[in-house]
Amino acid sequence: MVYIAKWLHNFVPGHASDDHDNPDQAVVKTLSGGDYLTFERHKEAQSSQRDGRTPSKRVEGLLAKMEDFHQQAEWLAEICWRQLYSTASARDIGTLHAARNAINARNITADPRNNFYASAELLDKYTDAYLVAGALQHFGMEDVNSEPTKNMYTGLPIDQDGKNQYVRETVSLFVKKHVMCPIPIRLAAPLSNEFKCRFCGKMYKMPSALVKHEEKQHSFKPDRPESPTPETKQDKVYNYTRRSLALCMLRRNHDDAIQCGDGGRVIRLYKFFCSIIQIHP
Repeated sequence: MVYIAKWLHNFVPGHASDDHDNPDQAVVKTLSGGDYLTFERHKEAQSSQRDGRTPSKRVEGLLAKMEDFHQQAEWLAEICWRQLYSTASARDIGTLHAARNAINARNITADPRNNFYASAELLDKYTDAYLVAGALQHFGMEDVNSEPTKNMYTGLPIDQDGKNQYVRETVSLFVKKHVMCPIPIRLAAPLSNEFKCRFCGKMYKMPSALVKHEEKQHSFKPDRPESPTPETKQDKVYNYTRRSLALCMLRRNHDDAIQCGDGGRVIRLYKFFCSIIQIHP
């Protein structure tokens, strides 16, 4: 790995060869990605070159980062494909499978692991199409060449702060209206893995007995999801669109965090990943 790191460092801006040995030569930090094992070996290779006289000999210009390829594949297969892709929706315009048929992507199957890059490319195009369609509706435009009729910027062209504020408010409104999905929250969460009364501490072996005890002795009824009534009508097309945008934008944010080497953002997105898995197993 030391030889690979030294070879890669030749392409780092500011790299100095042995003929131009300058301890004060500054190098530009450049991201170098790989899987988990490559990341660990890369860090150890840099550590073994700490006694070099120059930044180039210490290969300080390379900034190791994890590409997180396996997590990208799991996000694609276990989240996006499981919730958005169905061969029964071939005639439903706007679904992922209908988009696959529209562009004649025959190399994509029900399991995206068979061809990850083709499936990822399809999902990128699908995300762009939904964003464009959502922007046309949000600004009241008939097509991409027409003028906006609502949610327009009415400030001065030279007001840079006003324009920045308009962009933040417009994006926030679009996300809240077309992307954010309601997530069920369980208020009466269990206090532990033991079947123990939260009021008197009495232990039980069966969860049903604990529920009956709390209802009878302490007049406590846990939260139960309300059953949908026949009168309730839901716009299933709109719900599918919101879910598609939410999942696709989270995936795009994850890809961007990996490219930027933003570990903190990757960890935050892992929390979303775990939450979605728990809600929609």
